Amino acid sequence: MVADGVVELSGFAIGAAEKDSLIDPTTIQRGDVLVGFPSAGFHANGFSLVRRVLEAEKLELTDEEYQTLLLPTKLYHVEAEALRKNVPSLRAMSHVTGGGLPENLGRLLVFGGHGTHLKVPTWNNPVVQKILAHVDPKDAFDTYNMGFGWVAIVAKEDVDKALACGEGAVVLGEIDGSGEVTVELV
Repeated sequence: MVADGVVELSGFAIGAAEKDSLIDPTTIQRGDVLVGFPSAGFHANGFSLVRRVLEAEKLELTDEEYQTLLLPTKLYHVEAEALRKNVPSLRAMSHVTGGGLPENLGRLLVFGGHGTHLKVPTWNNPVVQKILAHVDPKDAFDTYNMGFGWVAIVAKEDVDKALACGEGAVVLGEIDGSGEVTVELV
């Protein structure tokens, strides 16, 4: 419910794909690599927690910091198209939204009982770090994209091709047989 006097803006996109052009996540194999593509910020999901932190901690941000915090959600269509065109072993892709890296990747890895241990670099965004300083680390990983809004899973031999598909892309981890997604800040 939206309170009187409050305007809430939201949007969505719908797409269609032919069945023969879908990527099959059941092809994910142990040893495949997860490549992360940087986000513009928290994106839309998680702003309830951001607002609570700002209010509870009485954080004061400059206008410039608010502008950084409110950068639009990156849609990754350019990266996705480049991955599909240039990476023969593309196994799966995930837009990291609510639920963070563990939940979003877990939806893909369930197909083979796979898991991964992600090593996520510290998010280089000072205003984001102001917020995260007041959030439990587990809650942060379970809520936010932690700086990576798109993840592709590719065979090891195609890692360099995948990294070339988007500025700032990094290797986050490798598929293992653990059956769970764990994260570590490095």
